[in-house]
Amino acid sequence: MYRCILGRIAVGIVTMAMFACGGTTDPTPVFSAVVVSSVWHSVIVGSSIPLTAIAKDQNGATFSGAPAPTWTSSNETAATVNASGVVTGVAEGTSTISASVTAGGVTHVGTLQILVVSDTNPVTYHVTATTGQAFTPETLAVHSNRPVTVTWTFQSLAHTVTWDSAGVADIPATANAQVSRKFTNFGVWSYHCSIHPNMTGTIVVF
Repeated sequence: MYRCILGRIAVGIVTMAMFACGGTTDPTPVFSAVVVSSVWHSVIVGSSIPLTAIAKDQNGATFSGAPAPTWTSSNETAATVNASGVVTGVAEGTSTISASVTAGGVTHVGTLQILVVSDTNPVTYHVTATTGQAFTPETLAVHSNRPVTVTWTFQSLAHTVTWDSAGVADIPATANAQVSRKFTNFGVWSYHCSIHPNMTGTIVVF
């Protein structure tokens, strides 16, 4: 009998402690902030990058049911932003991009500063198309806030650079020469040699 009573008391104490600590119930989410983010914090003049804005609750979780944000740019002579959060570089400079969200009568604003750079100073990287039927490096990952020029050095065995999707001009069969291509936007480009299908490569600009 005493063991039964003590057991019930113990269970009651544990249950009250769980409720006191919020162990069995979650507090009601409260809209508390807007977080603006992007893979890139810079954009080239004439190019565009996407931003995202996420409404957060007091625990840092996504606040569901929040409406789409209203986007604004603090300096439209440097960068503009459309209703979907896509930023376009206009001229060299900086702009603070803001996303305003109103939910339940409460408004919060998130911001992200974007640097706009010119395309007049491209950065050059190199890939070798070898006689061993390989692109070296196979994956070229470039973190750059300026246009990127990639130069392929073709050894004595002819290869092509054939892109898996449109957007960059193919390089026809070439040997004992160098050929370059310019990348003015951020993204991922995969390619292969049409003569030697086992040869593949990827350019990543981020």
